[in-house]
Amino acid sequence: MDYKPFTPKAALELAAPHTWVASIGPVLIAGALAVCSAVVYAFSFDNTASWFGEQVIPDSPSLLQAFTLPDALTSLAVTLDWRSIVCWVLMLLVAVLMQSATNTLNDYQDFKSGLDTAETVVDKTDASLVYNQINPRDAVRFAISLLAAAAVLGMLVVLLSSWWLLPVGLVSAGVVILYSAGPKPISSLPLGEVISGVVMGGIITCATFFAMTGAISSFVIIVALIPTVAIAQIMLTNNTCDIERDRRSGRITLPSLLGANLSRILNAIFCLLTFVALLIVVYLPGLYAGIVAVIGGFAICFTRIDTLLKGPYDLKNRSTMMNTVVSYAAWLFIATVIGLVLGGVVSVIL
Repeated sequence: MDYKPFTPKAALELAAPHTWVASIGPVLIAGALAVCSAVVYAFSFDNTASWFGEQVIPDSPSLLQAFTLPDALTSLAVTLDWRSIVCWVLMLLVAVLMQSATNTLNDYQDFKSGLDTAETVVDKTDASLVYNQINPRDAVRFAISLLAAAAVLGMLVVLLSSWWLLPVGLVSAGVVILYSAGPKPISSLPLGEVISGVVMGGIITCATFFAMTGAISSFVIIVALIPTVAIAQIMLTNNTCDIERDRRSGRITLPSLLGANLSRILNAIFCLLTFVALLIVVYLPGLYAGIVAVIGGFAICFTRIDTLLKGPYDLKNRSTMMNTVVSYAAWLFIATVIGLVLGGVVSVIL
């Protein structure tokens, strides 16, 4: 087969920027939580600490303390300095590079296995190897270069923050490779949704917060559950649309086991659970002003949740459903960011 040159257009389609909400969102939430924690800590109990000061690594509060103000935020003793800002920017780049590498390897795997063809993928931008006639080896080289860049930037984060992040980064990189590569990629197993949510949502959120502040607690993990579930929903939506294709190819995804009806109901339930989690996150620690963001975010997402509940989920409607779940996740993340920052600022003013 005669392949065409590997162009920037082909590279961009492999990186799939329209899916980057799954990598940008958790980093934004971690940054918002860090700012919220710094504000509350700075103005609690006549504390003289400022937003920008010496890094402090306090003892982590218990699970019970994580749900009480002031313990949920003030016990973190979060202060921010220039390293916090640099680490946040670097983590944002690392997350985007890792997701782009995952998207590229996933396209490569689907092309090599015969899943992606002109007949099975209607959207030409969603199968770059097929429609741009790219040499599969070029796609692999591109993915490796993205992972290498992420590794370099990740090491800078480690040097600026803590060596504890090194094993976290190594595990995450390993998951990225195993997610789309090998004889049995994680993406083709029932755990694919969970793994993608935990790594891109949970680990990225917690790692970013820790890199910025040097602190971690059960409350941070609870906040991280919001992007964890939302990102798992993106994978769930994608696999629900691909049920018939996956079953023919022998891929045992969660939707292929549950069926389309149960999968769409589960998707809608997850939407409601994420907003309930967000309400808990802003209400129990006393960030009451953030409730406005929760209500506004839910109002904006209501029609999207309704679409995810009703479908239809199939290859023909795949682009619509994916745009819906990505848009839902984006608004959920925006509501979370606004809820944390607004709640933190207003709580110290009042």
